[in-house]
Amino acid sequence: MKAIAQLNTLNPLGNVINSNQQSAQISANTFNHYLYIKNLVPDIHIHNIELFLIFISTRLKKNSLSKNTLDEAIPAYKEHLDRLIQDNPQLLQQRNILLTSLVYFVEYLNEVKSMDVRPKFSLLQLSQPIFDDLGCNYFRKYIHSFIERNYTNVSDKISSIKHFLRNSPIPTDNLEKLTLDHVKLYEKHFTDRVVREEITKQTARIRLDQIKNFLIFLRNHNIIHFPYKVPEFLFGTESRDNKFVSKDTLLQYYKTIKEVNASVSDLCIFLLLVETGCRPIEICNLKISDFNFTESQISFSCLKSVKRVLKIDSYIKNHLHNYIKNQRKCSLPNETIFCNKYGNPLNTTNITRKIKYYNELAFGRIEFSAKSLRHTFITNALNERKHPLDIVSKAAGHNQWRSTMHYFYRDLQLLLDNTLQFNPHTKE
Repeated sequence: MKAIAQLNTLNPLGNVINSNQQSAQISANTFNHYLYIKNLVPDIHIHNIELFLIFISTRLKKNSLSKNTLDEAIPAYKEHLDRLIQDNPQLLQQRNILLTSLVYFVEYLNEVKSMDVRPKFSLLQLSQPIFDDLGCNYFRKYIHSFIERNYTNVSDKISSIKHFLRNSPIPTDNLEKLTLDHVKLYEKHFTDRVVREEITKQTARIRLDQIKNFLIFLRNHNIIHFPYKVPEFLFGTESRDNKFVSKDTLLQYYKTIKEVNASVSDLCIFLLLVETGCRPIEICNLKISDFNFTESQISFSCLKSVKRVLKIDSYIKNHLHNYIKNQRKCSLPNETIFCNKYGNPLNTTNITRKIKYYNELAFGRIEFSAKSLRHTFITNALNERKHPLDIVSKAAGHNQWRSTMHYFYRDLQLLLDNTLQFNPHTKE
């Protein structure tokens, strides 16, 4: 993507080797531990902070990371990013990600290094809100009310309400014409997906509840004059999460990974989850000896199931082979395949965060999890009549057939499609 490439020109990343590079790496290692404690994604933020440190070295010609240096570097760095988004508004999301990492880094310096770095302005305060593209003043005022109170989940509200406004037939600058019928039509989109089990009740409830709160705001300001209530059936308990991921969603996710030049390991992890339906823990347990390039096979194992050997597509096989050959070439056969940049084995939390990160890049919200990809694999395998239940059960690593039977009713999807219109939950 040209825009992302231009954003990376904030420093000459290509061949930067200087005396400050080693100290930057040492700082990043300590910062890595801090991020793990805070349950944040280390790889993403460390990469962003390395960009900031290189900016200090190359643009400001500073060779130390003192308080005075940071007092000069932070506003200069922010000003540089702001200039970039003036010419390329599409860079706004990447700019905010970089500044978010810088916020965590400043917190780290203050809490761990006791440097007392206090920027004189909010790093993420924008001259124009990130939702200005809708041209909706009421939406802007609503979100600002949360920003002023330092709410932590503002991005979720922005994503949900933007989706609602963009799919509404009413122009965003004329919300006075919004009616309950319009809201009910949007609600039906979610209730239909719940009935099809593409999303869970909880997901639909959270999204619609955010819309309800926005409508309350509009009502309190006399913009609309009708109440809205989230359907009661969405508040029911769910014994099991069986979210199904559509092909279009998977394709969009895959395109995003390719567009942002994600690491080969991230691509391989996604492809293995989709192609084999394996568990995240089984990805973490993979040893180099578990991959058989000649036979196009891979062996999965974990405490929940016995070891099983599955065939993999040649596309995945080649990517996995290149990853091992180029990035794990000095590893022993009994060492794990997937590691972070410091050589430590990945854990399930790392995989969850990776899936979440690319979801947010692709959709602006969390559309699915690693568990959803496993459910989708099993469902699709059962829907293809040539795959018997016992074969699918073994491929999924289920010890009992009843675990696989949970997905079997999707074979009646045609019946569900033909009766969905008569479901009482989808009626007004």
